[in-house]
Amino acid sequence: MSDRILVLVSLRGGVDAINAVVPHGDPDYYRLRPTLAIPRPKTPGAAALDLDGFYGFHPALKPLLALWERRELAVVHAVGWPGVSHSHFEAWEEIESGAVGEDRPQSGWLARALAAKGDSRSPLRAVAFADTLPRLLTGALGATVLTSLEEYRLAAAADRRGRFEHALRALYARTAFPVGAAGLATLDALTAIERVAAGRTGDPPEASPFARQLGMIARLVQANVGLEAASAELNGWDLHFAEGSTSGAMARHRPRAGRHDPRRGRRRARRARLRRVAGSRALAPRLPRRPRHHDRFPRCPARSPARAPDAGRTRARLSALSEEEGSRTGGLNTERRSPACELGGCA
Repeated sequence: MSDRILVLVSLRGGVDAINAVVPHGDPDYYRLRPTLAIPRPKTPGAAALDLDGFYGFHPALKPLLALWERRELAVVHAVGWPGVSHSHFEAWEEIESGAVGEDRPQSGWLARALAAKGDSRSPLRAVAFADTLPRLLTGALGATVLTSLEEYRLAAAADRRGRFEHALRALYARTAFPVGAAGLATLDALTAIERVAAGRTGDPPEASPFARQLGMIARLVQANVGLEAASAELNGWDLHFAEGSTSGAMARHRPRAGRHDPRRGRRRARRARLRRVAGSRALAPRLPRRPRHHDRFPRCPARSPARAPDAGRTRARLSALSEEEGSRTGGLNTERRSPACELGGCA
């Protein structure tokens, strides 16, 4: 096992940093955020938890205060990236690639950092718990993406899995680089993960998906598989409204980072039932019709003559334009479309 293992947690969506780590010593914070600001420490009721006289934690982050007091937690505040994009997806691409602009490298900054350290024999040198490999690990040799240790296995019956793996190893051993090397690395990762999954003790039933990710990372560390970097994700921080101060969407989201809220599952099931009901034509409520493109632009007269009072004159004009265009193009049958057609009115 490496001396140091980096565990990177990405708060997808972009957490409001000055509501998480509050600059309560800055009067401009309260002047510019009259409704969102977290009250100063020692204010009656929910208030910021002082750290150093200037910054303080949001009251919902109280579980982290003990780590800060033991000097096991540091906060790097008031930093960012020089990008100007308003797209969350492009911003994450630039942050995780470690460069700004269209000519940025396709690899991630963590992948390049691992490459600078040199090669590793571990098939689980870098692991990302996500649906797809994040940009920060793109280009890293030995990087593995998975959602569950128990589900990461060969899809074969138990009595045939050994022969299947042996055949795949023989195939990839004769395959040229990089396909062969990637295939062998995947098989090595499968073997290591199966060994770790076999000793599972089980997650507590109230564990949230994020807590399960951290639990799987801890099991990989304890199994001494050569892990050097791991990536976990905590989604739901894309809060455009109802963020609130000491209460609100953002404050309610923080406590759920470590435990499962059973009410959340019931609300999700209820929304799914409502969607199924709304999807039925017999039971769907009659909603106001969304304005269509045709409401803003006139329909093509050739497609809807009943709606065009002067359809005859319009057809004659279009015919003349078509003949004029045809004479310039050597008699080709070119169709002249109305502005409504060009803007999608005929779609």
